[in-house]
Amino acid sequence: MKKNELIDSLNALLSADQNNSRWLAAERIADQMGVKSILVAEVEASLKEVAWISTNMPASWMEEYLGEDYLSHDPLVEGLSRGPGRILLHCGQARQSEMENRKVWAINHGLKSVGYETLHCSRFGESGGFGRFVSLAFEHERPD
Repeated sequence: MKKNELIDSLNALLSADQNNSRWLAAERIADQMGVKSILVAEVEASLKEVAWISTNMPASWMEEYLGEDYLSHDPLVEGLSRGPGRILLHCGQARQSEMENRKVWAINHGLKSVGYETLHCSRFGESGGFGRFVSLAFEHERPD
């Protein structure tokens, strides 16, 4: 993203007067960056509790994720449970024979089945307790 595009993007986010306007601005920016889907959530990672979640991921995937309690097995949530950081996940590459937990494999391949190649997940906020998670899902391989 070029400097002027970055400034325009920040202005769009800052000038949006409602949450929905901010979300639409974020989706436009993400689209310009090649992001297929965004997920933003506040999660108590050690307890695996979601306070709130906003996403444009397919509803069918989110229903499966929540219905199968994938949150309790999600390697991204687990990997970022102690504090801020980021993780890059390559979707569809987990081998079932190497997985101790079938649900970890199901998450990895479920993300691939809805069209994601890579998922960049970051956690912000203080260590421990609730943290804000931002996941950017790409249809194609993206550099770290």
